[in-house]
Amino acid sequence: MNLIATERKSPVLSRAEFGCLRGAHTINVTRGCEFDCVYCYARGYPEAPATGQVYLYRNLPKKLTAELDNPRRRTPVGRVIFNTASDSFQTHPDILDITYRAMRVLLERRIKFHS
Repeated sequence: MNLIATERKSPVLSRAEFGCLRGAHTINVTRGCEFDCVYCYARGYPEAPATGQVYLYRNLPKKLTAELDNPRRRTPVGRVIFNTASDSFQTHPDILDITYRAMRVLLERRIKFHS
């Protein structure tokens, strides 16, 4: 796997637009996934990276904190779903570190999450 550290420019929290997750807040720690599962629908996305490439959003915990603490935030966050287009528990230690830090941000604010 080729891990590429990058900065996330778009918001960290997004809303799912499909199935039973419609409207739920979601987080993906990476774009791409080392597991390369044959059944993964996310591999078919136009923005999906090439096989073997995983982009890690190294600024994700900081951006998540800023989004949640923004006094202008209009939509309350009741729960967050991790892993809608990648896996937060990939084996690389840097991915795990960002995942755990993001989860800590949610836990400190008593926001429930699922992975």
